[in-house]
Amino acid sequence: MQIENIAELAEEIYWLVLKEFNKDYIDSGYIEFEDDGSLGITQNTEKGQKLYLSIEGIIEQYMEDL
Repeated sequence: MQIENIAELAEEIYWLVLKEFNKDYIDSGYIEFEDDGSLGITQNTEKGQKLYLSIEGIIEQYMEDL
């Protein structure tokens, strides 16, 4: 699996996890609005990055073990 596919899968799982646990994305501490005033533009927080990278790492390890 190429890195683009791993990243896409990790992102899909990331959002699914947040939705499954009914997280209010902004108030959960996983994402925040950009400081530049852009409407609806968000970025991951450190907490969100840790979750995403954990998911991506598990996928990468799984693919290596195949």
